[in-house]
This record gives sequence, structure tokens and C-alpha cells, in this order.
Amino acid sequence: MVLGCLTMKQDNGNHAATPMFKAWRSRLGITQAGAAELLGKHERTIQLWERGVNQRGKRVEIPRAVKLACRAIEQDKKKPGS
Repeated sequence: MVLGCLTMKQDNGNHAATPMFKAWRSRLGITQAGAAELLGKHERTIQLWERGVNQRGKRVEIPRAVKLACRAIEQDKKKPGS
């Protein structure tokens, strides 16, 4: 299922959400710092989500609540006068 910027399900174990998160930022014209502020996260967390793995090579998943927040933020930006 796709919700706004990110897929809710991984395909064949790949991190489909990782490149989609960066594309979401690009569509909205926001930086990693801006995304962190909007989502109430640290900028380092945004960087890890975009890489898809942490320093030890362990897979990092984007939480469902964040995926839903991304969708809400994008919908809000599409409203006239936003």
C-alpha cells in the first residue's frame, strides 16, 4: 500500500520507502533538517532513514506513524493557501 510519500510494505525485503522518503522531501522542497523539524525527529534519524541502514549495517525502518505523518504533511501542503 502506498501512503503519500512511502510504501507501507516492503517488496522482497528491499527498502522501497528509503528512496521514496528522499523524493517526498524533494517534492516538498525541504531539507533533512526541515523534515526533522516537521516530524519531531533528529536530523540524524532522517539521514538514517534515507540510507536505510545504520553505522553497523543494520536495517533501519521508517515507522508507520512517520509514514502517515508524511502523507498528512503532503496533503496539507497541497491545500490552497498553504
